[in-house]
Amino acid sequence: MEEKKISTSFTKWKPIEIMLAVLFLIAPFYYHPNIGGEGLRIPNNITVWIVATTVIWYSVYRVLKSPTVVLPQQFAYFAAFPILVTLSGFLAGVDQPLVWLFRLLYVWGGLAFFFSLFQHGLKQGRIDRLLFIIVLSALMHSLAGIAQIWLASEVPFWLPISRSGAPSGFFQQINNQAIYQVTAMMIAGYLTTRPLIIHGVKWMMIIIVLMMANASFIVITSNSTIGILTLIVGSILLLPILWQRFNRNKRLFICTLVALIIGSSAGLKVKNDNRMDETVALQTGYAGVIDKTKAMQSGYSGSARLGIYSISIDLIKQKPLFGHGIGSFPSVWQYAKPDFYQSHPSAALPYELVGHPHNEIIFWLVEGGIITAIGLIAAIIGSLLALTRLGWQRGMAYLAMLIPIVLHIQIELPFYTSVTHWFLFLMFLFGISNHKLITCKNKSSVVMNTFLKGLNVTAFSLSSLFLMHTILSSIDFMNTKTDKNPLQYAKSNPYFRSDIEWINMGSLMYSSMASNNLESVHYAANLVEKYALHKPSRHVFYVLLDAYEYLRLKDRYCDIANKHQAMYPYDRTLHPDDPRLQQAQKRCF
Repeated sequence: MEEKKISTSFTKWKPIEIMLAVLFLIAPFYYHPNIGGEGLRIPNNITVWIVATTVIWYSVYRVLKSPTVVLPQQFAYFAAFPILVTLSGFLAGVDQPLVWLFRLLYVWGGLAFFFSLFQHGLKQGRIDRLLFIIVLSALMHSLAGIAQIWLASEVPFWLPISRSGAPSGFFQQINNQAIYQVTAMMIAGYLTTRPLIIHGVKWMMIIIVLMMANASFIVITSNSTIGILTLIVGSILLLPILWQRFNRNKRLFICTLVALIIGSSAGLKVKNDNRMDETVALQTGYAGVIDKTKAMQSGYSGSARLGIYSISIDLIKQKPLFGHGIGSFPSVWQYAKPDFYQSHPSAALPYELVGHPHNEIIFWLVEGGIITAIGLIAAIIGSLLALTRLGWQRGMAYLAMLIPIVLHIQIELPFYTSVTHWFLFLMFLFGISNHKLITCKNKSSVVMNTFLKGLNVTAFSLSSLFLMHTILSSIDFMNTKTDKNPLQYAKSNPYFRSDIEWINMGSLMYSSMASNNLESVHYAANLVEKYALHKPSRHVFYVLLDAYEYLRLKDRYCDIANKHQAMYPYDRTLHPDDPRLQQAQKRCF
């Protein structure tokens, strides 16, 4: 009776529920033009972190005022991963302190958020209500994707432009959008068996039906293989539960099924129309544009992935225990490419800097070794133990909700490009772990409690100031041509330090060339060489080629050209308009 009262009433919201609603309904929809990439380079990742740090601060504040601390029975399993990641990072060595620091803050921030969710006494009815909030957020994301399809380049300023017409929405990456929609579909299917919907108001049922139609449209239109695969797998897991409870709400089930059919049919029509557009583009000479768009939206090809995994496995064998160090993957993987090409000359590896193997397990094994793998295994065991204690029906439902993200992190890097997915994943872990809890006494002394309160406020204030400064820094990159003092915030922001260093090196080099200052060109070239040790991208090699051509140092010029050729084999048929490499081919090969 109490569960029904809680689940059907939307009048009594706890502060934590309001914060989580803001985290999923408001924070992810912030946007401004940006440099793209991962992490805090995506604007809405910053705003989501601002809300998440507020959740953590508020929860710790409650704990310090309470005589007890609440933990799930499997908390030690989940805590093992960040502890062992930190240990591995220290033992492997810290080559890039800032990269190492931000990576650890990401992981520990996730654990702190996970811990925070248990401190508010959220019962199942309230958790179901939060799950409905996620469904509502997925509907909003789908509407943003539909707007991108129909408005194309005429979208309003607050919505990202999708030049390819892919409905990537605020995620700025199509597979992230597709997986979020599939996850929301699994949540919606589960909620149709819950009192929140069965005994709830009609508008909630309408939201679920609309979301199902829009989500299926987005998944089909996006042409996302992983999206369709996870939809099939999740549906197989969820179907037995839905079938068993079909009689409880036949009308909603039928409406949902009709919505799925309508949405999928509309998606297939738009998809087929796009194929016709591609045929026209091929006939009119725009095939290259289409190829680039496809590569950008759908990730690496199957053959490229196999090559990435093969090199990564060799790297794991080199340092199996502690790995190569946190933040080392982009450099160690790139510098391992030449040896791989020698034994596999026809390999089709990406013609760009690879910062992640597109497999989370392999990624942590390369950087953190077996020590980190033990932490991952512990977290998996903790999740499975929590699932088995839910009962088969709820356990299968939560497994269906988890499976889209779990499969996605095996082929891409959603947690780094979308922090919303990270906190959504942690919400599910909370949902499966909230069944069996342990209450511990808060034994801290008055002095320690006061110290911890001050530390909590200080940490929250510093993190909030840093995140707000990061937003301003991100905006800086878009105003470099109009600002009298360009990059004034970004210059002092630690997260963008590497980007600023690169800009300064390039500026110093080319301005020194313009003023015929040979000594400064030498100095800048040395800086770029050191930079290349950590980020050996094609553009870094291009700048070095320009420097040594200007300095007339043919030996150094050809050495850099050889390194580039070994790491990024130049193919004139694939890249005909690359004058730097064409010139290097004539001079050195």
